[in-house]
Amino acid sequence: MHNSNLFPINFGNNCTAYNSNLGDHQILSDDDNETAEDFFEVQPNVTFKKTDILFVHKPSHLLSVPGVGPLKADSLATRVCKYYPNAKICHRLDRDTSGVMVFGLTKDSHRHVSKLFEVKLARKEYVCLVDGHVKSNEGRINLPIGKMKTEEGFNRWVIGGEKSRDAITEYTVDARLHASDGHAYSRVIVRPLTGRGQQIRLHMKALGHPLLGDTLHAPANVAFATPRLCLHAQSLSLEIGGKVCCAGVISPF
Repeated sequence: MHNSNLFPINFGNNCTAYNSNLGDHQILSDDDNETAEDFFEVQPNVTFKKTDILFVHKPSHLLSVPGVGPLKADSLATRVCKYYPNAKICHRLDRDTSGVMVFGLTKDSHRHVSKLFEVKLARKEYVCLVDGHVKSNEGRINLPIGKMKTEEGFNRWVIGGEKSRDAITEYTVDARLHASDGHAYSRVIVRPLTGRGQQIRLHMKALGHPLLGDTLHAPANVAFATPRLCLHAQSLSLEIGGKVCCAGVISPF
């Protein structure tokens, strides 16, 4: 068993959802000690609804949509539909990524919001913790992402690869820090301008600073340094009905 305390970092317990135009504000409850099964039990405390759009906080270790088989049947979409049967998810986050997501509650709203993601008009901002101190205060990573077949026959996202597509990520270093054992790490604000698979993980690794807790792409000492992947979608901005609607969830790290 790997020691999840190798990289001692304080994880917070609060998150928030808000609408920037109307001034609506709601403090949500979030505890990373909760299991995914415990989450979303008290429906009014974990959603923010405005007209036909629903913003929801997805915890880490929970699928966005159901997978294949009974072991992957549980997901955020499944849980949301218990309370909003017509809700349809407009985008996805990786299982291990936490943060704000949006659902359409009608066919028209789902179509509209999904189109915003498709044409890159949805503004997304993430927080991540990466290994080491990032040298530049800010930058842009422009590296294509495609797939590569593994020896086991699975497709894996990689820089380059087959049928690669352009991928662009902007980043700003928020803080350069040290863990209590002296290990250097950085807190980085990331804005993906495209939406390729595992884009932030791959781009930060290519920069020489893999994400803490990334068991897919980071070396073992980084992958198992924290109890979860340190990647969080902290804000999402959409234009709805001529107004900018923004929702956010405060990062737990």
